[in-house]
Amino acid sequence: MGSNKENSTTVSSNDKEVPQRDANHREVKKVVKIVIACFVSFIVSLAGGLTLAWWQFEYHPENEQLWMVPFGLILLATPVIVWVSLVFSDICTLKTNKDIERATAQPLPLPDDSTPDPER
Repeated sequence: MGSNKENSTTVSSNDKEVPQRDANHREVKKVVKIVIACFVSFIVSLAGGLTLAWWQFEYHPENEQLWMVPFGLILLATPVIVWVSLVFSDICTLKTNKDIERATAQPLPLPDDSTPDPER
């Protein structure tokens, strides 16, 4: 009988640990996705910068291969623009349920006997 009590306490402690492990796993997964996205955007920007540098040293004196300039600028600037927009949208996003409730709360109704008077 003592072993049944031990099993029941073990099960209850495992029940508490499972949601915590799931939350930790989700957090780690989110961080890994962010790191991968940062790495990919860095590689794209690096490719744009290297394209511009290659054009500068190889083709600029003769003004040849001019298509490389806008291509390199697009590759260089696009990840920066995307990350800036993501950061600002994250800043502007409501984080908690309380913030959402405050933002969507209805104004308090006025008592029946009072009306809004602009002269007061």
